[in-house]
Amino acid sequence: MIAELNKKLKDRFQSELEVAKQKASTLTNSPHEPIKEALELANNFDLKKFEQNVQSRLYNIYPNWIEIQSKEDLMYDTISLEYSNQQVPPYEVYSYGLRKTKDNPREYMYSGKWYAGPGFVLEPYSIYKPLHIEILSDEELYEELHENHDTEVYILENLASALCNVAFNKVFSEADTAELFVDLRINKGGQFMYCDEDFGGVYNPFYLKS
Repeated sequence: MIAELNKKLKDRFQSELEVAKQKASTLTNSPHEPIKEALELANNFDLKKFEQNVQSRLYNIYPNWIEIQSKEDLMYDTISLEYSNQQVPPYEVYSYGLRKTKDNPREYMYSGKWYAGPGFVLEPYSIYKPLHIEILSDEELYEELHENHDTEVYILENLASALCNVAFNKVFSEADTAELFVDLRINKGGQFMYCDEDFGGVYNPFYLKS
């Protein structure tokens, strides 16, 4: 069952990436220079290198996760990698152990000891850097570009998200197959996910522990 769900996640992420690339290709004739700059970054982004960086980072930080969890005799339902979009991209994420609440299994609570553990850098969001409020000095243009969720900005944000999902899914799947997570106290079928700390939800995992 879990293997089937993970296959569905993999297939979905690959499909979403293809759609995101196709939509981004329509931005070639954008009248906005920051969009053209961001699109050039997107076209030059090296997904394979990002996957390698994620893999290297995962194996480097895993001992820290094991050390953090040793402070509590708990099982976790989710490992959440959270970032703030107030940062200038690419975003740095921090890891948190989450558990389902007793009263509502659809609600999660942070572990008392696992707080802001080591995480990753979301390199695909470097695409978005020319459009970030700290970089784009023209406030009127910033407001125009971010006016609604059908704009060019969100096409590029969706592309960054799709790249992250594909890379994280692949790397964590390979690590799980190699039994890296055997000592990690996360329940079978537990979620690995990343999200904006202000708008995230634990219902969008990129991988489920086998």
